[in-house]
Amino acid sequence: MTNGWHAAVIIPTRNNVEVVLETLSSLDCTTKSIPPGARCDVIVVDDSEPDQAARILAKCRAIGASYVSGPRTVAVKRNVGAQATSADYLIFVDSDCNVLDEGFVMAHVRRLQAGWTHSGRPLGAVAGHVRIRTDDSPKNFKLWSMAARSFSFQPQFEWPYWFDEVFWCSAGNLSLRREVFESIGRFHEKTYTVVGGEDVDICMRLQDAGFALGTAPDALAFHATAHITGVSELLSKMFRYGRSEVYSAMRQPHHQQFHLNPVSTILVAGLVGTRKPAAYVRRALAAASLFWAGHTLTLYLRDPDRDLASALFGVSMDWAFDAGIFWESLRRGVPRFAFQKFRYLDTSHFRPLTRGRKEA
Repeated sequence: MTNGWHAAVIIPTRNNVEVVLETLSSLDCTTKSIPPGARCDVIVVDDSEPDQAARILAKCRAIGASYVSGPRTVAVKRNVGAQATSADYLIFVDSDCNVLDEGFVMAHVRRLQAGWTHSGRPLGAVAGHVRIRTDDSPKNFKLWSMAARSFSFQPQFEWPYWFDEVFWCSAGNLSLRREVFESIGRFHEKTYTVVGGEDVDICMRLQDAGFALGTAPDALAFHATAHITGVSELLSKMFRYGRSEVYSAMRQPHHQQFHLNPVSTILVAGLVGTRKPAAYVRRALAAASLFWAGHTLTLYLRDPDRDLASALFGVSMDWAFDAGIFWESLRRGVPRFAFQKFRYLDTSHFRPLTRGRKEA
């Protein structure tokens, strides 16, 4: 591994000050473990309310981190953070990844310096491993334990543990070589939602440019849960992810596939032969109840380790995501996308982890 490297950890944030302070404390410990001659900047790009911003700024000053006032959109914040440093390696971390492994930065840099993957493709970026914390808020244990099993929410966090190369990953734990980041055009800033979709988009542009997205299972970050305490907050998050799905569809139409969206199906099918609004509502509610019950029962019977409450919550998460797709597709005037979905699991782009992998 080459010494004398320069990395930067870039954290976009807004409010949730207690979680952000924990993240910064964890990063302070992590960056102290880098070898002599190497350098790691910590850059916070924030648009918190004044009282919370003041506390975050004070913490940044205490640990020697840079504080930048940024815009609302997360994609823009990530780019602003990248512009604020001359680092060769850019590590993007979400502010709610509040516990980072001691070797977090080293793991990202080591993997980026390897240069190539086992498939022979040039390595342009690295996905780190994220684990959902279910122990930092005992009251939330059941809620987040169920969320962690949701297909729409959890899998991408675990992929770096199982694969040597992945198709895409969350930008909550993602690193890129500076020259690759610049060559593919940075994060696209005109997303449809404040956060969501920009990570899928940059990963697709990375792949299209011929670079591989490798993984670093030991670049481990733990995702906080204490700041989200209710079912409605998680469902709102999934609805927003669904909306950002339409952004991905517009940006990457060649990666779309047909999706029998239950929300779209019910709302559209209910219009057939119905002229009165009251009749339409009754028909839609009846169909939704039957679909919901069938979907829940199927999920429950298919997974013997899942109880009925967990199955019901899993369906709710998936339907909130699909409702977001339906809403945003109509809002954007592209109703065809109400029945499409990004091809998240294109297995041709996932390569199993090679045991005994040696990093350069």
